[in-house]
Amino acid sequence: MFSKSTILARPGWCPLNFDELLGEPDDRRPNRGMPPMSFYTKERVLAAEASPRFQELRQAFRVNSFRVMNGLISQTDEFAAPVEDMQIDVVAFTFKRVSEGAIGHYNADRTANFVTRRSDRDLLNRIMVEYARDVLTRYDRELEAKAKAAGSTRAVSLIRKTVYHAIASTYPELARECFIQIDRGM
Repeated sequence: MFSKSTILARPGWCPLNFDELLGEPDDRRPNRGMPPMSFYTKERVLAAEASPRFQELRQAFRVNSFRVMNGLISQTDEFAAPVEDMQIDVVAFTFKRVSEGAIGHYNADRTANFVTRRSDRDLLNRIMVEYARDVLTRYDRELEAKAKAAGSTRAVSLIRKTVYHAIASTYPELARECFIQIDRGM
């Protein structure tokens, strides 16, 4: 389940298109003396994002584009040309919006061990990088899967490293965590 703030932190959403595209929530939960929090199923949010109406109403957002540096993969590798031609786009939001989206994304499928704004900074940075990679970064994931299936570890490594470098370039506050992820091979 996604909260309203989580949805608004996803690319294309804004308060003006929210009510028209989603309407009434799927669930409401108590919120310690505050109005109840509204939640929407993941499937419903993804269906709304895939709709033609979302494409008409979506809020513009800035994107930073990157590519794998040429010459880092042997031209004899069958994935060399497609990897070097692949564009990697990272949506550039404010750090606060990325933080809110990451917290909501992380908590969406949990029933315990929730993360909040007051959670450990290292944990927050890790989930923000994961959110940036999973939600805010667009690249040819099918090509990555094919290279992995074919055993082209160099192509997979270059794609992964370039994705993390792109996130670090777009969000310098997360650069340290991006390089930790590279070192861990995640």
